[in-house]
Amino acid sequence: MGPASEAAPATPRDPGQEAAARAAALRATLTRLRIAGFKSFAEPTTLEVLPGLTGIVGPNGCGKSNVVEALRWAMGETNARAMRGGEMDDVIFAGTATRAGRNQAEVTLLLEDASGLAPPPNQSAAELEITRRIVRGEGTGFRLNGREVRGRDVQTLFADIGSGARSSAMVSQGKVAALIAARPEERRQVLEEAAGIAGLRARKHEAELKLRQAETNLTRADDLKGQLEVQRQSLQRQARQAARYRNLSGMTREAEAEYFALLVARAAQALEGGRAAHKAALAATRGAEQEAAAAATRAFAAERALPEPREAEAVSRTALERRRVEQEGLEAEERRARAALEEAEGRLAQLRDDLGHAGRLAGDAAAAGARLAAEAGTLETLRDSLPRRAAEAEAARQEAAAAAEAAEAAADQAAQAAAEAAAEAGRREAELGAARQRAARLAQQQDSLAAQQAEAEAARVAPEATAAAAAAHDAAAQALAAARARLEQAEAARAAAQEAHATARRASAEADAARARATGERDAAAARARQVAEQVARLARERDAAAAERPAPEALTAAATAATEAEAALAAARAALAGAEAARATAAADHSAARAAASTAEAARARAAAERQGLADLLRARAPRAAAPVLDAITVPPGLEAALGAALGEALDSPADAAAPRHWRDLPPLDAAPALPEGAEPLAARVEAPPVLARALSQVGLVPDEATGEALLPRLRPGQSLVSAEGALWRWDGHCARAGAPSAGAVRLTQRNRLRAAEAALEQAAAAAGTAAAAAEAARDEEARAAQAEGAARAARATAETALARAREAESRLAAAAARAEGRLAMLGPQIERLETELRAAEAAREAAAATLATLPDPAAARAARDEAARAEAAAQAEETAARDARRKAEAALEAARAEESRLASRAAQAESRLAALAPQLAHAAEERAEAERLLEAAGAALAGAPDLAALRRAVEAARQGQAEARARAAAARDAAAALAAEGERAAARLSAIGAERESWAGREAEASARLEALRQRAAEAEAVREAAAAAPEEAAARRAAAARLLAEAEAEHAAAATRLRAAETEDREAAEARRRADTAFAAAREAQLRAEAAAQQAEAAAAAVAQRLAERLGDAPALPPPPGDLSEAAEERARRKAERLAKEREDMGPVNLRADQEMAEVDQRIGAIDGDREEIGAAIAKLRGSIGHLNREGRERLRAVFDRVDAEFRALFGKLFGGGRAHLALVGSDDPLEAGLEIYAEPPGKKLATLSLLSGGEQALTALSLVFAVFRCQPAPVCVLDEVDAPLDDANVERLCGLLEAMAAESGTRFLVVTHHPLTMARMHRLYGVTMQERGVSRLLSVDLEAAVDMVEGTS
Repeated sequence: MGPASEAAPATPRDPGQEAAARAAALRATLTRLRIAGFKSFAEPTTLEVLPGLTGIVGPNGCGKSNVVEALRWAMGETNARAMRGGEMDDVIFAGTATRAGRNQAEVTLLLEDASGLAPPPNQSAAELEITRRIVRGEGTGFRLNGREVRGRDVQTLFADIGSGARSSAMVSQGKVAALIAARPEERRQVLEEAAGIAGLRARKHEAELKLRQAETNLTRADDLKGQLEVQRQSLQRQARQAARYRNLSGMTREAEAEYFALLVARAAQALEGGRAAHKAALAATRGAEQEAAAAATRAFAAERALPEPREAEAVSRTALERRRVEQEGLEAEERRARAALEEAEGRLAQLRDDLGHAGRLAGDAAAAGARLAAEAGTLETLRDSLPRRAAEAEAARQEAAAAAEAAEAAADQAAQAAAEAAAEAGRREAELGAARQRAARLAQQQDSLAAQQAEAEAARVAPEATAAAAAAHDAAAQALAAARARLEQAEAARAAAQEAHATARRASAEADAARARATGERDAAAARARQVAEQVARLARERDAAAAERPAPEALTAAATAATEAEAALAAARAALAGAEAARATAAADHSAARAAASTAEAARARAAAERQGLADLLRARAPRAAAPVLDAITVPPGLEAALGAALGEALDSPADAAAPRHWRDLPPLDAAPALPEGAEPLAARVEAPPVLARALSQVGLVPDEATGEALLPRLRPGQSLVSAEGALWRWDGHCARAGAPSAGAVRLTQRNRLRAAEAALEQAAAAAGTAAAAAEAARDEEARAAQAEGAARAARATAETALARAREAESRLAAAAARAEGRLAMLGPQIERLETELRAAEAAREAAAATLATLPDPAAARAARDEAARAEAAAQAEETAARDARRKAEAALEAARAEESRLASRAAQAESRLAALAPQLAHAAEERAEAERLLEAAGAALAGAPDLAALRRAVEAARQGQAEARARAAAARDAAAALAAEGERAAARLSAIGAERESWAGREAEASARLEALRQRAAEAEAVREAAAAAPEEAAARRAAAARLLAEAEAEHAAAATRLRAAETEDREAAEARRRADTAFAAAREAQLRAEAAAQQAEAAAAAVAQRLAERLGDAPALPPPPGDLSEAAEERARRKAERLAKEREDMGPVNLRADQEMAEVDQRIGAIDGDREEIGAAIAKLRGSIGHLNREGRERLRAVFDRVDAEFRALFGKLFGGGRAHLALVGSDDPLEAGLEIYAEPPGKKLATLSLLSGGEQALTALSLVFAVFRCQPAPVCVLDEVDAPLDDANVERLCGLLEAMAAESGTRFLVVTHHPLTMARMHRLYGVTMQERGVSRLLSVDLEAAVDMVEGTS
C-alpha cells in the first residue's frame, strides 16, 4: 500500500444524511439501563427509564452516584479518575468481607426508535443495545447489537444525539459549579452540544490528523526522491570506478604471486635453521642433566646424616619440657600455699566481725521486749474505760437525731407553701408580659403592612409606559435583523477576499521559490565548476612533481650492480661459514653424544648406588638388636617371596639362636613324612634355607593357582599347607588367607632380592661411567677447535652482510622513490581524467540552470496580484468590521429596549402581586391585635389577686436555719460514737500486735545467743587453720629453687643438641640448594631445548601459514613464478610494498559497487513509483482540505443558528426560575463563532445587570441551570441526568425547578433521572428508585411508581 492510501480522507456526509441523522437523534429514546458487577452493584440490576421524572434516592454512600457513573461509562468514558478510580479495573465489583469479588463488569443501554443513527451494518436497526464490558486484566470493549465496535463509534453515536459521558445532559452539582467557574471559551462547548456539532468536531479532528499525516507522507516522498536522485548520481560514478577496479585487481594478483614465491623460499630457509638450533639445545640439556644427578647424590648424603642429631635434639627437648613443667607445677604449689594462708586470715577476721554483730543483736532484742511490756499495760487500762464512754455517746446521738427530724418536717412544709405561691405569681406575670409583647408586635406589624400597601400602590406601572417599551423593543429587533444581514454579506465578501488573497499569496510564494531554486542550482553548479577546476590544477602540479622525483635509469643500474657484487661476496662468506658450522655441529654432536652417554652412565651408577644404600639401610634398620632372623639366611627366587611369607609368616623373624626368647631349633627330619597331594610342588625344592627350616618347608606345597589350592585343601594331612606365588595360603586345619594379604617376611625377602640386584647393577654402571667420561673429554676438545673456526667464518660473513645491506639500502631507496613516483603518476592520471569529466558536467549544469532561470516568469506580477488581493481583503475586513459594529450597536439597543420592557413588566407584576398578598395580611393582623388587647386586660387582673410572697419566704428561711442546727448536733453525736468505737478497735489490734512482737523479739534474742556461741567455736577453728598454713609457703619455695637448678642443666644440654642439629640442617639446606640450582640449570637447558624445538615448530608453522595464506589469496596449487635469487628481508619488503601499493591503490578507490548498473535501473524504477505516489497524496490533501472547510462552514452555520434559539430560551427560562428579572447570552473574544467565548449576563429581580461571576451562589446555580435547560429545549436529548443539582436551592426555587422539569419532559419527551435528597423534589417525581445497602458494600434498587400509588390511594378512598 502506497503513502497515499494512509491519508484517505474522511468524506463528510451529505446534507441528506446529516438531516436523517438529526431526525434519528430526535426520535431516539433511552428506555433501559442494566448494570452487572459494576462497582457496588454485584448482582444484575435493571433500571427502567420511563417518560417523565424518575428519582433516585437513598442515604449517602449507598451507591446512587454509581448508577450515574454506570450510564456515563457505557456512553464511552475513558478516564479512570472520572470514575473515581486509579485504573479502569477499579469499576469491577471488588468484593466484601462476605462476598467474593467479580472478574468482569457489564453495563447495557437500550435505545429505541434509533434507525439511521448507528453506523453500518446497524444503520437500519430500530433498537440499539449498546453493551460495554470490562474483564479484569484484559481491558474493555464495546458491542452494538452483539457486534464489536470501536469506542469512538459509541462516543460519536451519543454525541450525535446530544448526549455522552461528558455532555451537558449529564448535570451534576460539580458540573454546575464548573459551568459557573468556566471561562467563556470553555462555556462555548454548551452551544456546540446544542448545535449538535460535537460529532462534526470529532470528524474534523480525524480529518486534520489525516491531513497532517498526508503532508508528512508528501514530505517523506520528496525527501526519499531527493535521496534517490543523489544515489543515482553516485551509482553513475561507481559504474566508472568498477572498470578501473577490475584492471587493478589483475595487477595486484600478479604482484601477490611474486611476493608469495619469495615468502615460500624464505620459510624453507628458516625451517632448516630452526632444526639446527634444536640439535644444539639437546646437547646442552644432557650436560645439565649430569650436574643435576651429582647434586642429587650430595643431597641424599646430607639427608641421611640428619636423623641422628634430630633425634638427640628431640630427646633433650623432651627432658627440658619435662623440667619446665615440673618448675611450673612447683610455682603453682607455692602460689596455692600463699593463697590458702591469706584465705585463712580473711576468714578469721570475718568471724570476729560476726561475733560483734551477734552481741549487738542480743542487746537490741532485750530492750525491745521491755518497751513492748510497758505499752501493753497502758492499752489494757484504756480498753477497760471504753464501754462506759460508748453508752453516753449513743444516748446523745439518739436525742440529736429526733430533734433534726422535727426541724426538717417544719422546713419542708414552709418551703412547699412558698413554692406554690411563687409559681402562681410567676405564671400570671409571664402571661401579662406575653400579652403585652404580642399586642406591641401586632400593632407594629399592622403599621408595616399598611406602609407596604401604600408603597405597592405607588409602584404600579402605567399601561402607556408598557406599550412604549414594547414598541421600542420591536424597532430594536428589526434594526438588529438588518444589521445581522449586512454582517453576513460582509463576512461572505471577506471570506472570498481571504481565499483570493491566499491564492495570490501561494502563487507569489511558489514563483519566488522556483526562482530561488533555479538561482541556487546555478550558483551550486558554478561553485562546483570552480572547485573541480582548482582540483585539476592541483593534481597537474602533483603529477609534475612526481615526474621530477623519479630517479634516473643510470642510478638504478649502478645500484643494482653494486648490490649484485655484494651478494656474490656474501654468498662466498656464507659458504665458508656453512662449512665451519657443519664441522662445529659435527664436533658438538659428538661431544653431546659422549657427554650424554657419560651422564647417562653416571646417573645409572648413582641411581644403583642410592638404591643399594637405601635397601641396605632399610634392612639394617629393621634388624633386631639380638640375633639375626632366620629369613636373612634364606634365598628365594624372585616371585616366590609372597609364597614363603604366607607359609611361615611371623616365624621368619625368629632367629636360629636358642638363647633368643623366640627361636628356631635344629631337629632331625621326620621319619615318615606324609607326602603332599598330587599337583602340589614342595616349596623346599625352590628355596635355599637353613637346616632348621627343613621340617617346616617339607610340608609346604606350591600350587600354580588358587583353583588348584581350593581343590587340594581337603586332601592335606596334619601339619601340611599349600601356598601360591601370589601369597594365598591353605592350611590343613581349614585356615586360609587370600592373595595380597600383607606379610612382613615377604616384604623383607623382596627387599633382599632387590639389594642383590642393585649391587650387580652398581658394578656394571661404574665400569660404563668411566669409559663414557674419557670419551666425553676427547669430544669436548674437538668441539672447541671447531668453534674457533666457526667464529672466524662468522666474522667474514658479517662483513659481507654489512656491505650487502648498504648496497641493498641504496638500491631499495632508489627503487622506492621510483615506485612512489610511478604509483603517484598512475594514480593521478585517472583522477585528472575524472575531474575533467566532472568539470564539463558542472559547466553544463550551470548553463542549464541559467537557461531555466531565464525562462521563469517575472515574480513582480505575482507580487502585484498578491498586493491587490491583500488590499481587497483589507477592504472586506473593514466592511465586515463596520457591519459588526452596527450589529453590536443594534444588539445593545435591543438589549436596552428588552431590559426596559422586562423591567416595567417585572415592576407591574411585582406591584400587583404585592397588593394582592397584603390585603388578607392586613385583615388578619387587625383581628390578632384585638384578641391580644383582650388577653392583656385579663392577665393584669389575675396578677393583682396574688398572695404576699415576701412573708412566705421569711418563714421558709427560719425553718431552714433550725433544721441546719439540729442536723449539726446529730452529726457531732454520731462522730463522737464512731470515734470511741474506732479507738476501741485500735487498742485491741495494738494489744494483739504487741503480743506477736514480744514473741518475735524473744525468738530473736534466743537466736542471737545461739549464733554467738557458734561463731566463737568457728573463730577458734579458723585460728588453728591459720597457724597450720603459715609454714607451707616457705617449704614450696625451697622445692621450687631445687627444680630451677635442674631446669638450667636441661637447657644447657638442649642448646648443645640444637647446635649440632642446626649444623646438620645447614648442610642439608646447602645440599638441597645445590640440587635445586642444578635442577634449575637442567630445567633452563630443558626450556632452551623446548624453545629451540618451538622455534623449529614455529618455522614449520610459518611455512604452513605461508602455504595457507597462499591458498587463501591465490587458491589451491597456484602457479607461482620462480623465486628470485635474493631471499633477504629487503627483497621481501620490496615485493610486499609492490603488492601493498597495488592493493592500496585499489582500496583507495573505496568500496566499489560492481552491480552499479543494475542498482541504477532499480533506482529509476523507484523514482517513477514515488512520482505516482506524490500525485495521489496531493489529490488526497486537496480533498481533505475541502472536507475540513466544509465541516468548518457547517459548524459555523449550526452554531449561529442555535445561539439565537438558546438565547431566546435562556431569557424565558431565567424569568420563570427567578420569578422575574432578565438575562441574555453574548459571544465574546472572537468574531468567529467556532473560536468565540460564551458570556452570561443576568439581572435578577431587584439587582442590576452583571456577569455570572458577580452573582450570589444560589443565583449562579439557577442561572447556570437556566442555560442548561435552554440547551435542552433547543436540542432535546433522550435522557438527562441531574445529580443533586437542587442541593444549593431553597424550597421555593426547588418548586420552580421541578415545575420546569415537568414542563420540559412534557414538551420535548426527554426522560429525566434525578438524584436527590430533597423531600420536595422526591414528592414531585413520577417514580422513585431507592438505592439501599442492606449488605455492606453491595447496592440494590427498589422502585416505587408514585403516580400509580396516588391513583391506588385515591381509588381506595
